Amino acid sequence: MFYVVFVKHDTARAREMMVSFLITKQILRHVMSFVVKPLTAFGTRLVKKVLGKSKKKEEGADEAGEAAAAEYWGNESTVEKLRNELKADAWVSADQYLELIVQYGYMTMFATLYPMAPAMILLNNIFEYYLDVNSLLHCQRPIYVEREGLGAWRACLIFISSFAALVNCGILWIELENDTNLQHQATELWKFTGGELFMELDFEHSNAGRVALAVIIEHFIIIARFVINAIDDTPSWVQEQA
Repeated sequence: MFYVVFVKHDTARAREMMVSFLITKQILRHVMSFVVKPLTAFGTRLVKKVLGKSKKKEEGADEAGEAAAAEYWGNESTVEKLRNELKADAWVSADQYLELIVQYGYMTMFATLYPMAPAMILLNNIFEYYLDVNSLLHCQRPIYVEREGLGAWRACLIFISSFAALVNCGILWIELENDTNLQHQATELWKFTGGELFMELDFEHSNAGRVALAVIIEHFIIIARFVINAIDDTPSWVQEQA
């Protein structure tokens, strides 16, 4: 994406890549997790059952263990559920976090290219919520570990948010080079906001004017981020209980 945008200056191709990531790849991934993986697991269990790989000693030990567990739990169906859960795959939360971080990176850094990206990702995550709930029913229950926050993931989100301001302003500069309609709109907006009173910029004929506009917007976003981060958003009742 960065090569296509900032080296090739081909924003149309980059926009197609964004659509491909948000629609095609996400649909294929959902099909893999919702259809292919359950079918593969079912086929594996069926093959093991047909071939009868378990040995007699192991069967005897399993029966003895199940009898003891049934006596302890008092419910054979519960024992069977626990046994199936032990055979299931482990739930890897790091993969879920990484997927969300990648989505957030695409959404924020290339929002100028495809403004519909946040809405597409929202719909995707609503659908994926139900897929994850279904996946949790067919895997080992995650081990609860208490944490104070997101840890290293929070640092990734902060970096992406700051870097996204630079990327989007760079994309704006490239778009201003190629789109005459956008140049005219930028000129009208500059006049409307009173920017010409402080600095006269030519967005249609001067590359320096387009770069200056991108830098001004980038500085404004960075300053706004510092101001927002300086505001304490912790409620007073939470601070009193801490």
